[in-house]
Amino acid sequence: MSEKTVKQEALFTAPYFLLMLAELCLKLCTFMQNSLLAVYVVDTSDSTILAGLMTTVYMIVSVICRPISGNLSDRRGRFVMIIFGCVIYCAATSMLLWVPAAMLMLLLVMRVFQGIGYGCGGVGIYALGSDIIPESRMSEGIGILGLGQTVATALGPLIANAAADAFGYKTAFTVIFVLSVITVIAVFFLRGYCRNHNIAQKAQKAEAPAQPEKQPAAKGGVKGILSSLVEVHALKPAIFAFLVMFVGSAVTTFIITYGTGAGLTRSQAALFFTVNAITVALARLFGGKVSQKFGSAAVIVPGFLCIVGSMLGISLHITITAIVICALFYGLGQGLVQPEINAMGVLLADKDKRGLANGTVFLMMDLGGAVSGVAFGAIASAFGYAAIYGTCSVIALLSAVLYLVMRRAKLVL
Repeated sequence: MSEKTVKQEALFTAPYFLLMLAELCLKLCTFMQNSLLAVYVVDTSDSTILAGLMTTVYMIVSVICRPISGNLSDRRGRFVMIIFGCVIYCAATSMLLWVPAAMLMLLLVMRVFQGIGYGCGGVGIYALGSDIIPESRMSEGIGILGLGQTVATALGPLIANAAADAFGYKTAFTVIFVLSVITVIAVFFLRGYCRNHNIAQKAQKAEAPAQPEKQPAAKGGVKGILSSLVEVHALKPAIFAFLVMFVGSAVTTFIITYGTGAGLTRSQAALFFTVNAITVALARLFGGKVSQKFGSAAVIVPGFLCIVGSMLGISLHITITAIVICALFYGLGQGLVQPEINAMGVLLADKDKRGLANGTVFLMMDLGGAVSGVAFGAIASAFGYAAIYGTCSVIALLSAVLYLVMRRAKLVL
C-alpha cells in the first residue's frame, strides 16, 4: 500500500477531531438543557404546561429542519450550513442569561431558534463527517463521532443538575452557553478544510471523463418536493433507524416508572442508563472495525438480537440484576446497529447527496421517537409496562428478519 493511500485512509485527522469537539459540545448543550430547563420553568413559574412546551417546540422545529438542512448542505455547502446552525444555536442559548423570570414565555422563542440551529448544525456535522471519513472506515468513523451523544447522554444531565444545585441556575446556564461558544469556535476552524475539499471536488470533476448528459428529473409536484426532502437510497436503511428509535424511546420513556412500580428505587432503575451509555461507547469503538472486516450483516443482525434479548429479559423479570444485564445487552445492540445504519445511508446515497442522506436517517429516527411515545403509552394503559418491552423484543426480532430479506434483495448493504 502506497504512502498516499495510507494518508487517504487516515481517520483521526485534525478536521475529524474538530468535528468530534463540535458534536460533543452541541450534544452536551442539548442534553443539559433537556434535563434542566423543564425543572427551571416549573420552579420559577409553577407551569408544567410551559415546561412541557419547552421540549415539544424544540423537537418539532428540529424535525422540520432536518431534511431541509440536509438538502441545503448539499447545495450550499457543508460549512455554510454548520456555521449558520451553530451560530443561531449559540445566539439563542444566550437568552438563558438575560431573560427575566417574569418573561419565561420568551424562552419558547429561544427553543424555536435552538431547534433551527440544532436541525441545521447537527445534520451539517454528520454531512461533513461523511466527507472527512474515508469510505472504507465510514461505519467506524460515524460510530466514534457518535460517542459525543453517548457521553452527553450520560454526563449532560449530571453536570447540569450538579451545577444548578451547587451554584444556581444562572451558573448552569452559563456553562451551557460557554459550551455553545466552543461549538462555534470548533466549527469556524473547519472553514479551511471545507474550502480545500470543495476545490478538490471541483478538480476531480474537471479531470473525470465526460459522461453522457442525464435528462434532469422533474422537480414539480409531490415527487419533486419529496426528492428535495428525502434521499431515496438512504430511505431504505433509514427504515431501521425508525425501528431502533421506536424501541429506544420506549426504554427511555418508561423504564424508570416500570422499575419503581416493581419495587426498585429511582436510582436503581436509572442505573440502566449508566450501564447502557458505557456499553454503547464500547460497541461504537469496535463495531466499525467488525463491519469493515466482515460486512454490515455481522454488525446489524447480532445488534438486533442483543436488543431482542434485552427487551425480553426486562419484560419477564425486572430486578436490579436484570437492569444491569439487560442494559449491557441493549447498549451493545444499540451501539452496533445505529452507526452502521447511518453509515449505510451515506454509502448508498450519491456523493453529492450525502447531506440529504444524513437528514433522511435523522428524520426517520425522530419520527420513530415521536410515534413510539403514543403507541407504547396506549399499550401500557391496556396491558401494563411489561407488555411494552415484550412488544419491543418482537419488533427488534422482526427488524433483524426484515434486514436479512432486504439484504438478500440487494436493497441494503
